[in-house]
Amino acid sequence: MIDKENIQHNLKTGADSDIIYTREVTDTKSANFSKLKTRDGLYKFPLLSRSTGNSISGSTETIESNELRKGRTKSAPRRGNSSAEGTHDLELSPTTFDDLLEAALRNNWKRWTSDTNSAINLDNTAFNDGFFLTRCVDPEEKEYNHDKNFGARRLINDGVAGHEDGMLKVPAGCIVHELTCGSKDIKYSLLKKFGGVDGEDLYQEFKHIAVNTLSLSVQIGAIVTGSFGMMGTNNPKLMTEDVARANFGGEDTDRFEDGVTTGNSYIENLPVKSTDTDQFTSREGDLWINGKNITFATNLTLELNNGLEKKYAIFVKDAISTQPLSLDITGDLTTYLVAGYSDELYNSGIDDETNEIIFQFQNKEKEPDFIYLFQIFQSKIGDQNLSASGADTFDQSEPWNSFGERALRIFRVALPKVRDIEFVADTTTWTAPGELIVTPNAAVEAADITGKITVLDSLKDENSQTLAEQVITTATVDDNGLIHVTEAAFSTTTGGVLREVEVTLNGETKKMSFAWKEQDAPDPVTDVAITVKAKKATITWTDSVSTDADHVLVDVQDNTGASVVSASVPVGEETYTASGLSVGATYLVDLIVVDVNGNKSTKVSKTFQTSDIVLGSVSTLAATASGQTITATWTDPTSDLDGVRVSVYDGDALVETDDVLKTVETFTTSATLTADHTYKITAVPYKTLTDAVLLGTSSSVNCTTEA
Repeated sequence: MIDKENIQHNLKTGADSDIIYTREVTDTKSANFSKLKTRDGLYKFPLLSRSTGNSISGSTETIESNELRKGRTKSAPRRGNSSAEGTHDLELSPTTFDDLLEAALRNNWKRWTSDTNSAINLDNTAFNDGFFLTRCVDPEEKEYNHDKNFGARRLINDGVAGHEDGMLKVPAGCIVHELTCGSKDIKYSLLKKFGGVDGEDLYQEFKHIAVNTLSLSVQIGAIVTGSFGMMGTNNPKLMTEDVARANFGGEDTDRFEDGVTTGNSYIENLPVKSTDTDQFTSREGDLWINGKNITFATNLTLELNNGLEKKYAIFVKDAISTQPLSLDITGDLTTYLVAGYSDELYNSGIDDETNEIIFQFQNKEKEPDFIYLFQIFQSKIGDQNLSASGADTFDQSEPWNSFGERALRIFRVALPKVRDIEFVADTTTWTAPGELIVTPNAAVEAADITGKITVLDSLKDENSQTLAEQVITTATVDDNGLIHVTEAAFSTTTGGVLREVEVTLNGETKKMSFAWKEQDAPDPVTDVAITVKAKKATITWTDSVSTDADHVLVDVQDNTGASVVSASVPVGEETYTASGLSVGATYLVDLIVVDVNGNKSTKVSKTFQTSDIVLGSVSTLAATASGQTITATWTDPTSDLDGVRVSVYDGDALVETDDVLKTVETFTTSATLTADHTYKITAVPYKTLTDAVLLGTSSSVNCTTEA
């Protein structure tokens, strides 16, 4: 019986749960198709996303049977197709959802200098640097004008002479990226982690997740909220941590594009921190309609649906595709009823006129250094509504629909700042440990950071006292817009246990610290021995004498030097069996010790050859006890053996072992055995080859010593 008075359960809550995204390789021509990415441009995966909640879940259809049993009951229902769907709810904040915005618009952020090379420039018009296509052409526009034509307007006023007419006033050094609607296939592995009490985490992996909708809502006195609609192809089971590790490959790297990440390391290193930027609110921003700055709105919504639909096929249980159809962009604008302004907007709906809608969110009230600007080029207002409650003000509701090839775009205006710092170790040296990879809040070019980045690099002892420090003011930028800082050597290193860096970019500083790498490599393994069979080899060794040795890297290569099988074996196991080898083939095995700091030993190598010789097994194996001594006898096989390897075990513990030459066919224990105790005796034929020992089939018998 269950003791119900002492029942205790640790219940899962939304507060302890995470949503973690990892992009998939979607190029069907790539050898890595459907594998998981660990880096894609600025984005490092897995990525922990901020959320106010989510409804993403899997489902499997039920197929009802119409067959009757005995005319009264129906047959059991059958399972149909599986898929996943739901929303990821959010409060909009700078940089946090840049990746998912790409997925919603099915395109990538691109550096913008003018509309000359923009995807929205359908007429191939030449624009001056900094100018974009808009109806907001007059900075002093006082009236609403639905007849206004599109023209060119400078986007930003960054304090540079001649830029005073820019639409957005921002600090010097801001850069602009543009996101337009496209047709890129962007999909994710979405991992739900249900946390809480240590050791009780549960997981769900939704595969091939695509973003099909984007919703945004701006209300008076509130944080800007929204959601991403998600659509996937499977209905995943819940997994414990061990099952999740195996699901992502365990010790293998097969599921990851980089060929380095394993399933175990993926689960072990799931991120615990997301972005820390403040959310946008309805207090900071602007709204323009046909160039008129609207200051009497009470509500604004945006709904983007990129038309993805799940598609199924016969004989396949999960959805086979999320296929794009048509793009639909709608929204709703609510304003107060104001003479001379909202009446014109109201009448534009009745007259079926076209409107340009621009709205933007900014992180500061004055001179913001991060802005999202949404531009809907052409829209028409639908069924308007005027309503008031009693003596209250009239609200004017203006639902709108976007149309045309240009549809929607988003500008991201940002002053480059540090979002993340990653240390890349160079384990071959100690005094020059490698480089820092600095991820900015937007992809940069070299000119964007020249003279604006400073790195304070300190070496500290165990008491956090600074032993040495250096200031680095030079950096390089790669094609993805990531910043690379090479660290120089310290002249004083004795006693250093911690490296601390402070990266300052455009006046904002981020810090990180990492353990200092010790200089000495661990000692290598010794006593390497190999036993072989037709298609496998068992490698044994004696572990490194270094006290901080952590694991042994074992790599078996064929005669071309290509790795056939490899593994990371924890210190203490001292054995690894390589399976799936070819009969009669020659191999090389390398063994490298890695310590807790990542330092590697010198390599120990040994060649061996599998054999097609079949040794078979002994017959008539028997064992008898005389006091505390056991004698085993057997009949040798007729194969070309050298002898029989006899071992005595107490449970799983080896007591003694001896190689008995062929034709002797008897063995007597020499170890001191326990009285009235049962031991297992194994006998396996062996043959000594040039570089290994070939083993036959093991036979065993139990024997109990006398009391």
